[in-house]
This record gives sequence, C-alpha cells and structure tokens, in this order.
Amino acid sequence: MSSANVLQSLNTSADGAGVTSSNRRVSEIFIASESLAANTVVSLDLAQSDASDKALYVKTADTTDACPIGVIEQDYAAGEDVTVILRGIVDAKVNSTNPTYTDIAVGDALVSQIAGGVLTAAGIDEAGSAAFNLKAATAIALAASTNTAETISVFVIKNF
Repeated sequence: MSSANVLQSLNTSADGAGVTSSNRRVSEIFIASESLAANTVVSLDLAQSDASDKALYVKTADTTDACPIGVIEQDYAAGEDVTVILRGIVDAKVNSTNPTYTDIAVGDALVSQIAGGVLTAAGIDEAGSAAFNLKAATAIALAASTNTAETISVFVIKNF
C-alpha cells in the first residue's frame, strides 16, 4: 500500500524534526522473494510467473535487474512483508571497491550495477562498448552524505 504524500510539517532539525517528520519519504509494502539484508537496494522480482506478482514481490537488486525500486532499512526473511523506501532520505550500503565509498561526494548519482543490492557511483561508458547496460544505469539515489564506512545517507529518487 502506498503511504500518504501529504506534507505534515516544516519543522527543521533544530525543532526536533526527524527524517520522516515532513513526510518527504514515500514507502510501499511488498513481499520478499528471498532473504533481504538491511540498507540494500531491492528490485521488482520480474522472474515471478504471474504478471500481477511481478509488481508485488521484491528481491535483492543485482547486475541483471531491470527494475530496482528503492532501499530497505532492515533485514527480512523470504515471504515477509517488506517496507521499501521509494523516495526520501535513508541509509544505504555503497560499493567498497572501485570506486569506493571514499570516492563518493554529496550529490553523486548512485546506481545498482553490482551484486548484493549495493549502490555505486554512476559511471558512463563513453567508449561505445556494446556491453554497456543502459537499464542498470538509471540513478536510484543521490548521495546525501560522505562517509568513511560502507553505509551512507542517500536520497532515494522515486522511480516506481
């Protein structure tokens, strides 16, 4: 089910407001196709046999997914209801290898092009490689912070 998209308040952090107080965050409930790890990107499970289930089940996003939709905040077991953050600020895991999380700057576009539902800085293949995968190059989030750890604050862009 879709969450309301009504502005609740304009309180700032100085007023004690949290990430969800102004309701800039949008979430929806899906069903886990598999075990899911906290702070990772999930994708619609387009491998489901029934067309209606393709928009109901989610799995960990990886290099083959055509429809990564958002980030989850906690672990889920297969079959559990999953709250997916479709828009707004959330912590997400980022790539720990080339480029690393230390290479990410605030405002960088982040994509899901590697395994494990991990975000990485968006790179564009300017060499005209036939292997370039346009579907995986859609930005899922923008970096909202820099960090020296593999989890950073991101703003998920609503794609779903």
